[in-house]
Amino acid sequence: MMDIFSISLKSMQDSFYRKFTSGRLQPILDGIKQVYAARKAGNGPHLEVSNLCVTGRNDNLTETRRVSDWMLNNLDAEIPLHYVRFHPDYRYTNVERTSIPFLEQARQQAIDDGMRYVYLGNVFDTQSANSYCPECQTQWVQRSGLIAQSFLDNGHCPQCGIPSPILLPWQAEKTKPVIAEIPSGLVCSTHMFRGAIQACHVEQSNDSQLFYQFISATGQPVGEVGTNSCDRFMLSKSDERAEGIRLYHPENNKCQIFEVYDRAHFPVTGAEQTNKASEDVPLTFLPLRGR
Repeated sequence: MMDIFSISLKSMQDSFYRKFTSGRLQPILDGIKQVYAARKAGNGPHLEVSNLCVTGRNDNLTETRRVSDWMLNNLDAEIPLHYVRFHPDYRYTNVERTSIPFLEQARQQAIDDGMRYVYLGNVFDTQSANSYCPECQTQWVQRSGLIAQSFLDNGHCPQCGIPSPILLPWQAEKTKPVIAEIPSGLVCSTHMFRGAIQACHVEQSNDSQLFYQFISATGQPVGEVGTNSCDRFMLSKSDERAEGIRLYHPENNKCQIFEVYDRAHFPVTGAEQTNKASEDVPLTFLPLRGR
């Protein structure tokens, strides 16, 4: 059973799909409408649509409006729309990342045309990742990295009182956070974030308990110590003071770090195939060494 569908609508032109993805547009539109129909029936899944704005391909206001217009005409204004920032990777690395001012323009254009919930994706340090009341513009949810903070009042806008469609599953969990302490005898490795690259995957050779601490530019601790025992997990900047991480792991546990732009990016390419000199291209394979 799928509770949530986030469907990527790359373009409203079939020629785009055929040329750049070797696919077709219509099956994507049909799939979106199928999920929407199930949602409208009453107990269907949550639906959101994302539009990846690729530099030099579909990063213009005409293309972004085609997406929002189709949603208004075939779905409704309540379905969240994400304009997602592209980063150069794989075989398309000779361009820059999508312009943030352009993405902000696209978002505002969609809102002006009638869409009620429009966001920017793959962009840190922007207010456009937050949720706002479509009636009075009061902030409902603040997002930073993988952290979300709600300001809703029992599911309603705290200012004008309209009900919000946002479900808050984290409110059901009232358990106290566990404060971890770093045991002695572990190797400490440090990784500093680079520019727009504000997240990483940590991969270990066995399922040991690892400890991590976000740090400032001067190496001062930021926030509480965290822990994870998964063989691969994601860490994302959630405090503006954080400029890197310290990872504590057993000396015999081989660990690696992979720079990522967002939770959907799963890098596997070796460093020799990446552009180490540019923050626009992720450095996708960094062996962690004690330092």
